[in-house]
Amino acid sequence: MKTISILGIAAAIMILGASFVIMPAKNTAAPDKGSPASMSSIPDSIQKIFQKACLDCHADNGNGMARSHLNFSGWDNYSAEKQAGKAEAICKVLSKGNMPPKHFKQENPEVIPTAQQVDAICKWAQTLKK
Repeated sequence: MKTISILGIAAAIMILGASFVIMPAKNTAAPDKGSPASMSSIPDSIQKIFQKACLDCHADNGNGMARSHLNFSGWDNYSAEKQAGKAEAICKVLSKGNMPPKHFKQENPEVIPTAQQVDAICKWAQTLKK
């Protein structure tokens, strides 16, 4: 019984450890505007902010958990309604300072969107509402 408990604890620790996925390398490539799975419907000024602050995790080469919530590589495949909802959610998490994640911001302070950039994203998100 003690062995089963120890194995259970070890398994839980391994699962917890796996949830802290190592952050991917900075994504320096611009989104492919010619691809159907791109961000061509997002204004260039907003794309630049996302490129700097978001695409390291929220794109095809990024973090699996992050992509499950939002994958900019498939943005143009989202319906207009889904894009509007995602954009509103982006505005909320950025406004609260919840994204980029704390550990990522500590290692990459240059990626933190400015208040003006967050405002621009929120204004863009408002334009998507119908």
